[in-house]
Amino acid sequence: MKPSRIVPLVLATFLAATTTLPAQETRPVVSVEASEDALECTGDGLIHVVADECMHDGGRSAAGDTLEVYCYNGTARFCLSGEKCPWRGVAVGVSDENCSRAGLDEEWMATAWCEGWSGFHDFACTESGKIKLQKEGRADIPESCGGSD
Repeated sequence: MKPSRIVPLVLATFLAATTTLPAQETRPVVSVEASEDALECTGDGLIHVVADECMHDGGRSAAGDTLEVYCYNGTARFCLSGEKCPWRGVAVGVSDENCSRAGLDEEWMATAWCEGWSGFHDFACTESGKIKLQKEGRADIPESCGGSD
């Protein structure tokens, strides 16, 4: 095979291997619990959406979730669109939780590559409802914003 054909074939193979994530693949370790400063927000209600075309998510009950970020009591709160979310619609009582575990089997919530939220690309939700954020991780994998997860 000509050397000029090897590079495009290797590149095509790499891109094909990174465009989908099987459900059983090990998810990135997200180890930085978000500080209160990182979660400060203004407004009330939905303040940001990471599109399905730009992320993979760990929600089990709906295909095509987006990652929703709500501002509630000055703190950013995270949910998947196809799952139950206490900050969607009506206001809830005071809570220390800043992410909804609805629909998650593990801590891993979502990984975005086209955009994230406030510079973060990897999102996880602990059993106690605390968001963990990471700027690095799978966000550096070349993906296209054309397909859903």
